[in-house]
Parts: sequence; structure tokens; C-alpha cells
Amino acid sequence: MSFIWSSIAAGGWGIHALAGESSFGASAGPHAGFSSPAGRPGRADIRIMPPEPDRGSASWALLAGSEASVRVNGLPLVLGIHALRDRDEISVAGQRYFFSTEELAQVTPFPGLAQPACCPRCKQKVEVGEPAVACPHCHAWHHQSDEFPCWTYEPTCALCQLQSTALDAGYSWTPDTL
Repeated sequence: MSFIWSSIAAGGWGIHALAGESSFGASAGPHAGFSSPAGRPGRADIRIMPPEPDRGSASWALLAGSEASVRVNGLPLVLGIHALRDRDEISVAGQRYFFSTEELAQVTPFPGLAQPACCPRCKQKVEVGEPAVACPHCHAWHHQSDEFPCWTYEPTCALCQLQSTALDAGYSWTPDTL
């Protein structure tokens, strides 16, 4: 899942999940929110397009009409398109937004993989359907149940040691850290 961080009136930052093509514009103001666009884009429209793996696309794309005043990481969007990367700053008419691909750790039934997965903490096989957590940083699957609390056993991921294992830790990066 990918997100857009935007400043909120009370101070700080709000987060908007991108579930598909999203649209926002400078004329709508800084807190207008995001929507799924209908119809063809106008000259002042700004759209964020999801990756299309079946067409060879692995990145989210920022598209801007010729009259949209958009900057990405401080640079003008000259050609009207930019492949977004984690933590890119998007400036629209002086309003700052940030694109993020960070995920939260959550317990889910293990979906299975092409190859068998072994928990890096206990070294046992993770079975399809078992409660497990995929590390948001390295994507290694860990058991997480009353019987095998492998994910929360230590303060960091058993494999990469970069990700906190607190299930309520929240995001490790926000625009406030800039």
C-alpha cells in the first residue's frame, strides 16, 4: 500500500491511502482530499497512477497537466510525469505532500510463497494460514501466535534488525522527521 502525507490544519500531518488512481489539484486547496478521477484529465489536473505490473510498470506515477504548478523534490515537473519513490516531496502551488510506500507490521494469515518460508527467529516452517507477520522492511515472514510469538519476541526483526516489532509502533518515518 502506498500513501500521501499532507499537512493538516491543526498542525502535523495526515495520511491518505492510495488504493488506485487518485486525483488532487491546486485549485481545490491544500485540504481538499483525494478522489478517484472521472473522465479525461484537464490541463490543471494532477493524478497519481498506480503501478500496472501486467504492463511492466512497477512504480506509482505522478502525472500533471500543462497548467499544473508541480515540483517534485524541489524540481519543476518539466515533462509532466515522474516515477514516484518513497519519501518524494510533491509541491502543488506551495502546498507540500509526501509520497510513502512504508507499510505497518500486522498479523495476517500466512498466504504461502512459491518456496517454503522459514521463520528467521525460530527456524521452523511457516505454514499457510498460520498467524504471521511480514517485516515491512525486509519482508521476512515471522510466526506470531500465542504458541509462537516470534515477531514480538525481541524488539527488532530477527533478520534485518531494522524494524521495530511492536505491533502498535506506527510509521517509522513521517514528514515531521525532516
